[in-house]
Amino acid sequence: MAIRAQLRRLQTDRGRKQLQEKTVRFLSDTPSLKKYSTYPGVAADFLFPPPYRHMHPVESQCEICSADSPDQNVCGDAVRLSCEDLGCDITQCLLRHRLGSSEFELETWNDAHSIRLHPPAIHIGKMASGDTVMKSAEHRDSIARSYDVIAFEMEGLGVWDYFPSLVIKGVCDYSDSHKHKKWQTYAAGTAAACTKAFLDEWRSDPLTGKWCWKRAQFAEMQLHILQFKPMAA
Repeated sequence: MAIRAQLRRLQTDRGRKQLQEKTVRFLSDTPSLKKYSTYPGVAADFLFPPPYRHMHPVESQCEICSADSPDQNVCGDAVRLSCEDLGCDITQCLLRHRLGSSEFELETWNDAHSIRLHPPAIHIGKMASGDTVMKSAEHRDSIARSYDVIAFEMEGLGVWDYFPSLVIKGVCDYSDSHKHKKWQTYAAGTAAACTKAFLDEWRSDPLTGKWCWKRAQFAEMQLHILQFKPMAA
């Protein structure tokens, strides 16, 4: 009940703005999170159409990648290679208004990779948890539509069956076959900073707005832990 009430408060424009501002501040100013705070940049943010698979090109004559199977199989060698190595056509990427061309208009590397200019967005919604990594964009979209989920994750699987909980994650890929590790460090940092911001908000009772000593004591303990060990995304 308390978790749901807190989430309802954070889903308001004011609550979400406060959470985002605190997340940016903690990510920038917390010493243990400094190395996690570099924004990878728009140039490393590629979203391909669902049918466009991360695979060897047809001319490579790879028997697995070139097979016209309903399972959309991709060979192990292709999975281990980057989009650059495979020659994935970035002109096929979907255009998104939130990215625009702002990064290419910035003059310095520091501006292009600044979290102040590119603050992490806060999304609140249902996540699908499972014991298998999601690597299919078409399956991703189908499940997202059917169950109204906004993300996929593995570590929180089954936790709610044992006690009320909240999963806070940093997004590091699009749950498709074009996975890479460029965003993992930043995702881990933003997840830790957002968790710290959430605990900071948790100190007050979401229903009355009054200071809650039990919540404050719990939040202080968790914030102390986060000073030393960032949570993984």
